[in-house]
Amino acid sequence: MSISTKCESYPVISGGDGSYTEIEYQRNTTDNKSQENVRVRVPFAVETEQTTFMTNTSTNCGPGCSTVKACETAAKDPWFYSCNTTVDPVTNDTIAEHEVPELVRLLAAHAIALQGFSVNSTLSNSDLQYQVYPSQSPLGTSLQGMVQAMELTMSRFAAGAIAMVANVNSDIVVDRLPPTKGSSLNVDHWDYVWFVLLPLSHFSFCLVWLLLSWLQRWPFLGRSYVHGKGAACYGGWREFWRD
Repeated sequence: MSISTKCESYPVISGGDGSYTEIEYQRNTTDNKSQENVRVRVPFAVETEQTTFMTNTSTNCGPGCSTVKACETAAKDPWFYSCNTTVDPVTNDTIAEHEVPELVRLLAAHAIALQGFSVNSTLSNSDLQYQVYPSQSPLGTSLQGMVQAMELTMSRFAAGAIAMVANVNSDIVVDRLPPTKGSSLNVDHWDYVWFVLLPLSHFSFCLVWLLLSWLQRWPFLGRSYVHGKGAACYGGWREFWRD
């Protein structure tokens, strides 16, 4: 199964030091001809140099896909991220036990922002979940708007959630062959392949031709007896007899 994340990052121009419950960031308009300011409320005021991941568990962006937003507070360079994480179904599965339910995939996509219980916030939304990570932790390190780094962080966390679910699940017995890692052959230079195959085919043809030429120099006259009911062959003539 594959996990992918697509993020967009916006510089925060107001409230990004962590002391406000509302921030304002700047983004391009739909036609990309100008910029607009967008105000967003956050669950609560946090200290500076922290990253808050937020998600709404009642919404999704497709099967196994969730939208997670992150507010990276800083005294000088705060950022806001909006990301969609998608956990795809298992590929090459043959039985039901190989599959991962859609709810589990959605859980993994939300996981980085989940606390596992109802949370308190300034927003009156029981479906809101958020998680705060300090800058000293790998998940709270300031990325300064680098979307590739944020995409990698969220995808790795979702993969870890899937691995943990598999680890804590009770074992079951499946009367089938276990899945194995496949392999594929990629040929980049077919001219090298023909360079090897053509001489081999010519050598095989010449060897067969020489063998047939040598065999034609030796006459073979067969004579055989079959006891009981049988036949005797003399240079191509056949006689039948009985004992």
